[in-house]
Amino acid sequence: MRHESEGRARSSHGRSIALIVFGLSVLVAMPIVTMAQPVAQRSEGDHAAQIILRAANDHYKAKRYAKAAQMYLTAYDISRNPAYLYNAGRAEQRAYHLDAAQRHFHKYLQLEKKDPAGITRARLRLEEVQEGRAALAGAASPKD
Repeated sequence: MRHESEGRARSSHGRSIALIVFGLSVLVAMPIVTMAQPVAQRSEGDHAAQIILRAANDHYKAKRYAKAAQMYLTAYDISRNPAYLYNAGRAEQRAYHLDAAQRHFHKYLQLEKKDPAGITRARLRLEEVQEGRAALAGAASPKD
């Protein structure tokens, strides 16, 4: 009988150790799983932004600039890619929504740090917006 009870004690002790090891491995693995989730969410977000970008480009090509601008901003909200702000600014500019275009170009210039050509283009587009405003103001002012 003594051997039986010792065997049960060892078996019970072995299960306890196995449960403790399993519990610790779960606790150790949890941060890894938690840390991996934002990466998966980010790639899903990038994929969604790409789908929206394609639709926005289609609207832009069809000269539905206001809809394109709205979709570029949605893609930006998902991905935080500043290039989408430039695209939204360009679409707003083409729709003659000059205030919105100016806001988008300014925000693009605040955020973009890696694309010198894009920065140059945005500055040129801002100049065009200002020239467009001046032309509209001149056309709206009463003639002497």
